Amino acid sequence: MVKARHFMPKGKLVYAPSLHGVANVVSVFTPEECEELIALALAEEGSYEVLVDENDSDKSIRSVTVYTLTQKKYPGLWERLQTIFEGSNSWRFEWSVIRSVQILRFKQGDHKSRSMDWSSATPRRKISMVLQLSEPDEYEGGDVVLSAGHTDNVIPTNIGFATLWASYVPNHVTPITDGERWCLAAWAEGEPYR
Repeated sequence: MVKARHFMPKGKLVYAPSLHGVANVVSVFTPEECEELIALALAEEGSYEVLVDENDSDKSIRSVTVYTLTQKKYPGLWERLQTIFEGSNSWRFEWSVIRSVQILRFKQGDHKSRSMDWSSATPRRKISMVLQLSEPDEYEGGDVVLSAGHTDNVIPTNIGFATLWASYVPNHVTPITDGERWCLAAWAEGEPYR
């Protein structure tokens, strides 16, 4: 059984030229900590759900296995993520809470079509974060792509790196063609935009 240990805050901003002005990249977790997060997700195996749009039975919009972690069970992880959001909020968005933390498992064929994390259904989302948990040579495809203006930007796949962007930036995940990709997704939320 994996223990819910306290994840100590650390990390540094990493310069990613292709994402300058679009997203911030932070080196925050060791490969061992990433393995531990995957183990925490697998320990929650009985509570996972497969996310598929209700009106899309052929999974053409989104296909991924979601493991939801709770603040009550993993408070140290929440503290660590809060530190990452606070240190990487170059947009100076006002936010107050991390509402949802999910570990995502993309298997062969899984993907996410282009959409925004902020919408009328999720109007409080301010900052989106994806933390890479897999080594990049463990899978093919599965690129997280941020679309800013007329440019598509693929986020770094370095294990332990978190990429943060404004939740209104369109993004998608290309289909996995081989292997599995694991990542952690979280959102900092605040008052809706006016």
